[in-house]
Amino acid sequence: MIARAVTNLLANAVKFSHPRHDVVVEAFAESDLLRIEVKDQGCGIPPEAIPFIFEKFYRAPRLPPLEEEADAPGVGMGLAFVRDIAQLHRGRITVESEVGVGSVFTLRLPFIQERFDNSKENVFSHK
Repeated sequence: MIARAVTNLLANAVKFSHPRHDVVVEAFAESDLLRIEVKDQGCGIPPEAIPFIFEKFYRAPRLPPLEEEADAPGVGMGLAFVRDIAQLHRGRITVESEVGVGSVFTLRLPFIQERFDNSKENVFSHK
């Protein structure tokens, strides 16, 4: 599911970017979490739309020069899905955006450390 969330972020970055501009994906292992950033050089998101972009069925208005193109496919579920997956894994998704410059979506997922008690039977062994 995490791969699908990152795929959704990448698809949006490409969809809302100018042709021939880069989309950059970076991953950072921090002390207690994995941070994945998806950066685009697209049209950006209007500040008044940012509080709503992770809500189901919400679609931010298209900005120049992309507003003249045919409406991008989708129903406004992609970022809501990313938010739900992040929350399911006890993480979060955030965005920083500037109109005319682009957006950076950051997915933060905590590392989960499972501890095994050596005194218990190894569930992977055969008897």
